[in-house]
Amino acid sequence: MLEKSCHYDCSMHPDQLSPYPDISGIGVFLAYAITTGLTVMIMIAYFLVAYRPDEDPFGGKSVSQSDVTFHPNATDMAIVAGIQRLFPFLRGSRRSHHRLYRGFTKAMLTMSDIQLLTGLSIIISGYTQLRCGLSAYHWQKIVNIAWFTSTTHLSCLTFLRNYLSQRKAQRIWRVLAMGTLVLLLLVAIVRTRYFIFE
Repeated sequence: MLEKSCHYDCSMHPDQLSPYPDISGIGVFLAYAITTGLTVMIMIAYFLVAYRPDEDPFGGKSVSQSDVTFHPNATDMAIVAGIQRLFPFLRGSRRSHHRLYRGFTKAMLTMSDIQLLTGLSIIISGYTQLRCGLSAYHWQKIVNIAWFTSTTHLSCLTFLRNYLSQRKAQRIWRVLAMGTLVLLLLVAIVRTRYFIFE
């Protein structure tokens, strides 16, 4: 089997920026924007129909059952109470709230993993393309997309804090993967710091 390799002579002056639809195409933009939009919609839907601000996010118990003093966020309590007054059908039983919470958690876990894996895959593929003559413009696009996915992933983690606090193995591999992504992004930022576009 022949191995394909590429190299680029950096001493050559580039004549024109070549299009690279796998990085800067509309499909790539839509893929990341849609998954991020779905993540935000899941968070909003959860807040409207399943969020219980009176429950300790790490205890899984309501305030009255907890041994540790937990104080719910007054703003969240006021917003949820206001929404439930406007839309009384959103009040459901505690059992239905827990069932909805489990469904939203699974959906958010999926979106979180998608963001983490796509961020890792695009930054790693960017590193592999550097020696093939990847333009500074496309490298910055890759870094920006990876930052975008890592930020979305971090917002998912705030949603999943209770779930991940109870599952050590899942928490560890996500920390390792996110640590790898952050390290790759920090190196990428150092590389792009000195690019000057005219």
